[in-house]
Amino acid sequence: MLKLDRLGWAAGLVLNVHGARIGVRVNDSRALEHLKPSYPAGWEVDVDQVKEVEELFSVRMFLDSGIVSSRQFNLVYRGVTRIVRSLRLDDLVGPFETQFHAAVAQLSPRVFIHAGVVGWNGQALVIPGSTLSGKTTLVRALVAAGAEYYSDEFAVLDANGFVYPYLKALGIRSPGSVEQSRLPIEDLNGAFGHQPIPVGAILFSEYQNGARGEFRRVSTGQALLGLLKYAVTAKSRPTETLVALRLAASNARCFRVLRGDAGPTVDRLFRLLSRPHEAASAAATPRITTCPAD
Repeated sequence: MLKLDRLGWAAGLVLNVHGARIGVRVNDSRALEHLKPSYPAGWEVDVDQVKEVEELFSVRMFLDSGIVSSRQFNLVYRGVTRIVRSLRLDDLVGPFETQFHAAVAQLSPRVFIHAGVVGWNGQALVIPGSTLSGKTTLVRALVAAGAEYYSDEFAVLDANGFVYPYLKALGIRSPGSVEQSRLPIEDLNGAFGHQPIPVGAILFSEYQNGARGEFRRVSTGQALLGLLKYAVTAKSRPTETLVALRLAASNARCFRVLRGDAGPTVDRLFRLLSRPHEAASAAATPRITTCPAD
């Protein structure tokens, strides 16, 4: 770290995001403004700038146009680990954003699950899934249909199992591509969640072209195992993670669907959730005997 410290830093700040204290230092004060879109909504500057941070990002950005010498590589470090080295400024933002969100998820006292989340009738619909599972597509369709946007990246749970918003630009991929383009949340033309809400439903969704989109009921225990698979702190904080997940799933309707297009899936899901809890339970057929996320 001492060698990295000697590179020369012009400005920095300490951010508090869901209780995680993360430092960002830059070689050019203008870079702080350049990085702002990478942070989730609700971040705050921590007033205690003396207290040691839990993670430190070091970012060297050469923002002025002109000839770039071999010594002017744009760089991003997380701690002492270099995550980006490029002459192209555009190559920095994506990896920085990914690593920043990962640090928040690992360091926050809350429990983070890889999942899309929307609010519906005062309750959260949680859609666990890994990258490329289609959760962003489904979240976008749900918001277009009237749900409140909470996140396409993480379900953030407190110790009581309530879900907090994690508002960030959506990562949109073209069909067949792994490259992402960023869709600002303001461009969704929908409502955004602002308050923590209880979990009302959990949906394990898998995309298959032409699938009929039949919903199957999942037991609370099976849903708990499925959530645990996507919990960021399952290994580092197993006890409190399990408690939060159990509380989140205890009163939720839990389903699995092999879906086709997002539109028909959303229509069927809203009809299902509009039924009384008991009616929905009776209508679903509990055919799943293993973890729904397997």
